[in-house]
Amino acid sequence: MARIVVADDDPLIRRFFEEILKKHTVISVDDGVQAWGEVKCKRPDLVLMDQHMPNMNGVELADRLQIVGIPFVFVTADSSWSVVQQATEIGALGYILKRDINQFDIEQLLLTIEITLARGVDQSKWRQSKSRNTAVGIIMCRSGLNEGGAFSLLRSVARNRGLSIDEAARLLVAEMEASVESFRMWKMAKNENG
Repeated sequence: MARIVVADDDPLIRRFFEEILKKHTVISVDDGVQAWGEVKCKRPDLVLMDQHMPNMNGVELADRLQIVGIPFVFVTADSSWSVVQQATEIGALGYILKRDINQFDIEQLLLTIEITLARGVDQSKWRQSKSRNTAVGIIMCRSGLNEGGAFSLLRSVARNRGLSIDEAARLLVAEMEASVESFRMWKMAKNENG
């Protein structure tokens, strides 16, 4: 049994997923901020979300989900190519158009969600391993510690911040990537200005 957050401002869509996903624990919310709160508290296995929600849209929520390694699928009426492309780039495991839900065979939709859950677990394990190894490498380079010492430091930082080791690793890697990107942009601007 999986924990699935359904984030949609349409109560009919929330109720639909509550009904068809009865074998799972479904947490229904009507906006992105509530979804993010549930993600932080309950660490779901999957988030099914709309693009257009109050307070935080689907792409904004997806950015956060990607950082903490929670798999997600867009369930939205928005078929614009730009949103589909953003969802793909951020790492969505699927994109279901609401208009297609009426035409979907319920059994097929359930199979799609089960496959997505399985892929999400595989993806999460891979991301955790990759992020953890990358974070340990960053700490080793910055501090001169050996691998065991770097891992101990990562574990200590995670504990002090109330995070799992994998969450702390993903945040460290994301911060490092942002720093590298900022430096790259600064260097490009400097080269353009002579």
